[in-house]
Amino acid sequence: MSVAAPCTILTSAIFDIFAPAATRNALYTYAGFCSAINSWNTINAANAANQIFMGSTELDRRHELAAFFGNTMHESDHFQASREYYMCQTTTTVGGTVYCDPTGYNGGTYNDPYCNSALTALTNPNGCTCGTISESSQAGYLEADSLFLGRGPIQLSWNYNYIDAGAALSVDLCTNPDLVATDSVVAWGTALWFWMTSGGQSGTTCHDSVISYADFGGTLHTINGGNECPAASGFDGSVVSRLDDYCTAATSLGVGLLGLTNCNGLQTAFDECISTGGGSNGVCTACDGVTAAPTEGPTSAPTPPPTNPIPTKSPTSAPTPAPTTLAPTPPPTTAPPTQSPTPRPTRSPSPFLWYPDWSGADQGCANDGNEPNYMTNNPSAYMYSELSDCCTKHYNWIYDTCMYGDISSGSGGVGTGLYFPDWLGMDICELDNDGSVAPDYMSSNPNGWMKSTLDDCCMSYYQWNYDVCFGNGGTTSAASWLYYPNWSGGTNECLDDGNQPAYMTNYQSMHMHTTLESCCEFNYSWDIDTCMAGSGVVATGISRWYINWNIGDGECVQDCTVGTGSCGGLAHAW
Repeated sequence: MSVAAPCTILTSAIFDIFAPAATRNALYTYAGFCSAINSWNTINAANAANQIFMGSTELDRRHELAAFFGNTMHESDHFQASREYYMCQTTTTVGGTVYCDPTGYNGGTYNDPYCNSALTALTNPNGCTCGTISESSQAGYLEADSLFLGRGPIQLSWNYNYIDAGAALSVDLCTNPDLVATDSVVAWGTALWFWMTSGGQSGTTCHDSVISYADFGGTLHTINGGNECPAASGFDGSVVSRLDDYCTAATSLGVGLLGLTNCNGLQTAFDECISTGGGSNGVCTACDGVTAAPTEGPTSAPTPPPTNPIPTKSPTSAPTPAPTTLAPTPPPTTAPPTQSPTPRPTRSPSPFLWYPDWSGADQGCANDGNEPNYMTNNPSAYMYSELSDCCTKHYNWIYDTCMYGDISSGSGGVGTGLYFPDWLGMDICELDNDGSVAPDYMSSNPNGWMKSTLDDCCMSYYQWNYDVCFGNGGTTSAASWLYYPNWSGGTNECLDDGNQPAYMTNYQSMHMHTTLESCCEFNYSWDIDTCMAGSGVVATGISRWYINWNIGDGECVQDCTVGTGSCGGLAHAW
C-alpha cells in the first residue's frame, strides 16, 4: 500500500491555517512549498534516505511536517516576514533593486554582522565573498543583495550558509542572496536544505531528530539551541511561542507531540505553560489537550546528511519584534586564517580531483573523473585536490571509512583522555584511551566533539538515554574527598567517606561539593546547623547576614558565634 505524498497530507487548507492568506507575506505560497519539495526529492532521487517528508509511514511524514511548520511558523513570524526585521526594518525598491535599512544604520560604510570575511569560494569551509559594504545610491539604505541577513521560512543567515544552500539548489545565492526573500521555491528550498543538512550545535539534523529519534526538542537545539536550550534571559517567551506553534501544527496534522528531551528546559516550559494557562512566559493555548508523546515512533535509522556533515551555523535571528539574536553569533572555529577575497574559480576540474561519490554505497570520495555535471560546473563546492579535504567536508561522520575504508582505523594512539559519543560502537560515551579510540574527526577537533567529563558527554549527546550512558560509559574518579548529601541515612548530613551512590559519582557537578559548608547549604539550606553538626563539625555559622529581631526593631548581623566582629549568633535553621 502506497503512502500519501507530502502535499496530499498537507493540503492547501491546512497550509492556510499555518499561513493565513490575509496576513502572510506573498513569498510564502503553497505552490512554492510543494514545488520545492518535488525539486529537493528529485535531486535526491538516488538516495531515498535524503528525501524530505518521505518517511516509511504516513505517521512519520505527518510528524516531520508538524515539526517543520512548528519551527518555521515561529522563525518567520507566522510567515509574515520574508527578511529579518532587525536587519531590514524598512525597505525601498528603486528600478527593481531592493534596499534595506538595518537598525541603527545612519549611512556610510557598513560591516555585515553575518559576514565571515575569512571564508571565500576557495577556502574550506567556504563562504560567499563578503566584506565592508558601501552606502548605496539611496541615502541611509544598503542593497539587500549585499547582505547575508536572515531570510525565508527558517531565516537562513551567514555567508557560509548561503553558498552551501545555493550549491544544493543550483542557485547562485552569493550574487543574489535576496532571492531567498523574493522567490518562493528558492525560499522554501533553503529551509528544506537547512532541515536536511545542518547539524547546528547538536550535531544532529532536524530531519534525523524527528525520523530517527522522535524528538522535537532536537530540532530546536539545531535551529537555536544557544538561546533556547535552555532559554537564555529574555527568550522564555520565544520558547513558549514556538511550543504553541508546534502544537498548532501537530493538531492540524492529526498527530500528538514528539519528545521534548534534547533541548534543556523545553519539557519544563511545556509543563508550566499548560498547567498555568500560559504563566508568566506566554500563552500556549494550542497545546491544551495535545498528546505529549506519539503513539507510534518514527522507524528509520539515522542517516548522514548529503552535503554538509560539518555542522553549519543555525539561523540566529528570528524576525520577531524581539529578534532572536541582536548580536550575531561568532564565526566557525574551523575557519582558515583571514585572506584577501578570492574570485570564484572558473577552470573545469580534472579527472584527478576528488568528489563525494553519493552513488552506490555512499561511503566516500572518488577521483575517477565520473563526477556529475553539476559538480563539474561548481568545483568550489564539490571538487578537491586532497582526499582528506573531500572526506572532511562531505563524510565527516565516517571520516575513517572515507579515508581508509575501515571504521576501526582510529587514531592509533593512546587517546586524548576525553569522552566522546561512540555512535559506531555501544552508542554511549566512552573514554578516548588505548582501549576505546575516538574517530579521527573527533580527536582532531576535540573542542567540537569531546568532553572532559562523562556527565558532560552524556548530557550533550545522550540526554534521552542518560542513565544507560552513565551506567555503562567510561569511568570517573571515586571522588572520595568530596562531600555528598547522605539522603539514605535518615539525617540531614553531608559525608566525604567515598560511599556516595554511583549516580552521584558519575554526575559530580550536581551532587558533589568541595566543602562541607557548600554541601549543607546546597542540599539542606533549611537546616544548615543540623547538617554541620551531624557531619561531625561544630556549627559556627556561615557568616551570611540576617535580621536579628531580638535587637531593637531588628538589626542585620552575621551568622556566626557572638564575640567577634559583626557576629550576632547562629541563625535559626528556618
